[in-house]
This record gives sequence, structure tokens and C-alpha cells, in this order.
Amino acid sequence: MLPILRILPVGGVLLAILILVLALSPPDGSRAPLSSAMATGRCVLPDRDRQSEMRQYLIHAALKRADELNRLRDLPDTPPRAEEAPPKVVNLMEALRQSLERVSSGKKRTARIADESSVKAVAKTAVRKRARG
Repeated sequence: MLPILRILPVGGVLLAILILVLALSPPDGSRAPLSSAMATGRCVLPDRDRQSEMRQYLIHAALKRADELNRLRDLPDTPPRAEEAPPKVVNLMEALRQSLERVSSGKKRTARIADESSVKAVAKTAVRKRARG
């Protein structure tokens, strides 16, 4: 297993050196030297047909941007603020007192003893419902 561990890194290094040598050495054959006009250009030279289309596209884009800028200039400097109503402030202690008063007054109503006849009538209807159900 030890020889394999030696072969892999050494082979990888040799392969990298070979690739660098091939990449840096010029290929066989002569190349025509570039003219000075073409050497200074660093982009793809467009065709004449595409060049006119590109001009039209750029002019259209510039007009569109100008329209957008004019619309932005027409906007007011500061946006109008809607007058907001002051927030409703709730006194928690007062709300708690009112809630306790409602609950305590409700208990007083249910704590009253009803007439015996009404209690008997409610009991009879409950018995009838149980018998039917």
C-alpha cells in the first residue's frame, strides 16, 4: 500500500508540470502578428448590422431612463404624511376593576335562590330531555 501512496502524489505533480509546459510553449506554426489597431481593442468587434441595432437599443434605453428621471424629479421632496389619530391608551388597572365588577355582579345574580316552583320546572324539563335523548 505504501508504493501507491508514493505514486499518486508524484504522478499528480508530474502531470501538473506537463500541463504548465504545454500551456506556456507556443504551438508549431507561425502566427500572423496583430496590427496595432487590432491589438489596442480589447473587446469583440461587432458587425455593422449589429452596431446599428446596438445604437438603437442604447438610444431607446437612454430615452427610457430620461423619462424615469423626469418622473422622479416631478415627485414632491417629502411624501405627504397622513394625520394619524393618537393611539388609544388603555388604563389596565381601570379595565381590570371593571372586569372584576362585571364578574362579581354576575355571581350575585346567580347566587340568588329562585322559587321552588321554577327549580322544579327546570328539573322536570331536564328529566324529559334525558328520557328522550
